[in-house]
Amino acid sequence: MNEVELINNIDTLISNIKKSINNAGIDKDSSEFQIVTEIFLYKFLNDKFKYESKKANINLKNASNWDEAFNKLSDEEYKELLININPDCAVINKKQTISYLYSQREYLDDDGHDFAWLFDKTLVDISNQNIDVFSVSTESNNKIKLFEGVCKNIIDEAKRNGFAKDIIAKLVDSTNFEEVFNEKYDFFSTIFEHLISEYNSNGGGTNAEYYTPKSIAQVIAKILVDEPVQNVEVCDPTAGSGTLLMAIAHEIGEDKCTIYSQDLTQKSVKLLRLNLILNGLTHSLPNIKQADLLEFPQFLNDTKNNLRQFDFIVSNPPFKTDFSATHDKCLSDKHIKALANPILIEGKETKEQKRFFAGVPNIPNKDKNKMAIYLLVIQHILYSLKDNGKAGIVVPTKFLDWTDKIATKIRQYLVDNQWLKAVVSMPSNVFANTGTSVSVIFIDKSKKHDDVVMLDASKLGRQESIKMNNKSIKKTILEQPDLDYIVDAVKNRKIDDNLIIKDTKTIAEKNYSLVAGQYFDIKIERVNWTEEEFKERMANYDKELRMLFDESHKLEEQILKDIGELK
Repeated sequence: MNEVELINNIDTLISNIKKSINNAGIDKDSSEFQIVTEIFLYKFLNDKFKYESKKANINLKNASNWDEAFNKLSDEEYKELLININPDCAVINKKQTISYLYSQREYLDDDGHDFAWLFDKTLVDISNQNIDVFSVSTESNNKIKLFEGVCKNIIDEAKRNGFAKDIIAKLVDSTNFEEVFNEKYDFFSTIFEHLISEYNSNGGGTNAEYYTPKSIAQVIAKILVDEPVQNVEVCDPTAGSGTLLMAIAHEIGEDKCTIYSQDLTQKSVKLLRLNLILNGLTHSLPNIKQADLLEFPQFLNDTKNNLRQFDFIVSNPPFKTDFSATHDKCLSDKHIKALANPILIEGKETKEQKRFFAGVPNIPNKDKNKMAIYLLVIQHILYSLKDNGKAGIVVPTKFLDWTDKIATKIRQYLVDNQWLKAVVSMPSNVFANTGTSVSVIFIDKSKKHDDVVMLDASKLGRQESIKMNNKSIKKTILEQPDLDYIVDAVKNRKIDDNLIIKDTKTIAEKNYSLVAGQYFDIKIERVNWTEEEFKERMANYDKELRMLFDESHKLEEQILKDIGELK
């Protein structure tokens, strides 16, 4: 099965689930996202369990009917299967398979519990028996389970049983995912984007999710991972649905890295968990946290006396949002680390660094939603990066030369300490859910950079209109040659009309501006004309101007005439 076939099959499955949701009277309800993702994941984990069980038990592998062979396993054989099966696979018992539930469609026990009750109970039971592997945690260490049950979301109880029967019938008839489990990120990332696209757009509000395009994520990963590494720790402190993390984990190798991630919203955390499960990163699920990064950074070092430091950090932080509720706690942030070697902050050497070393933006009198929260996220990233660590951060292009005191201090910190490797300015509308022009800054503390690569990629890509939230918006699509050009230009420092390399001293003299255009030489194109050619061109200009002036006078007269006729 190729990627297109699988996408079409997934599209059919999701469409069928939505039809059932619509029939149950909860179409477009806020619970639709939970229902679709839980049902999809239940189907996925069932097929994954079948796939892994066949690798662990020869009889299941050779069976003409897996369900019959699985149901015939003795208790001892089932226990042995669980010992031998891939530990990243969710444990499912005989009464939790799709085929078993399908056989129980007319279920009704002595207490009046029907099939809808059994369906939800099955999902919750799978959650509980896999809670140590598949759950994620909040700041107070409460577990966010894999499943919460779907039928309970239907307010009209009379429709629950019919909904559950309808869903299980659709799952029995849907495509088997088994043959694609050997695939990796490049395959499943497309599936994931397709699955959650309409549930992860910027719907407004304080904590709207910002989805990083896969193309941008791949560029960041390829530039950051410029040599083979292993046993490294990767973090995204504002992970969203995890696109940046998936891209860099794939570039490093899913088995060569451990992922840490944090996000404020439960919706994003659930999407991230789904993304990790699809992409073979189940071992990192315990490191997913739902909490406020500013007030409750989740990851501590081994001695538990400060924040954890990471080998790689990637982030597409929210640019603006109201964080006034945590503002005072940011001002009095307790995180301070002693440095092995002195660094420069505002041109002065220091061996001690605060987390928010450049400062905290003030609370405005109005329009608090425009508070530049990303300035705090950048500082947190710099605080959490190892001495030889690397980072890629998406920022609004305004940051590159903004005269704001905090923004300038951050740029100065990066340039003076020679940690800034490159800056890439992306095309406008490359993010479907924000018209803000964005750039990516690449930080590399593994060596000193006495100059900075600055690439203006703003003219790359093609414009395309797409639908989002029932609105037609413009989006810039970066084709593969565009992506290859960006990666090659930055990694190999290829100077051309779009790329320039400037030394840190020159950048400091320009108030630490990182806008490539400020450093390009102004080119004036000169064309040699004969006297006759010059006179002919000027005569044509004169003729065209006179025609335009005549049309303008006629229009003025018509307007005055129309006004005079008004009564």
